[in-house]
Amino acid sequence: DRAALVTVAEATRQASELRGAGDAESARIYAEAHGQAPEFYGFLRRLEAYRKTIGSQTTLVLPPDNEFFELLESYRAK
Repeated sequence: DRAALVTVAEATRQASELRGAGDAESARIYAEAHGQAPEFYGFLRRLEAYRKTIGSQTTLVLPPDNEFFELLESYRAK
């Protein structure tokens, strides 16, 4: 039982370290992308927000001047 607890604790520690390293790398990549192409980075972040907010069964009722539509309006005007 003790050996199993030690093994699980070690695996949990390693998993936390790997998650932290992955989060740090992700933050570095985002920062680099923002520095190289801020407009594109903003576009990607907004799309990600839309993806997380609007599911396949989601119905939104918003006024047309809502900032959520800003991206869609800017492409419709082009």
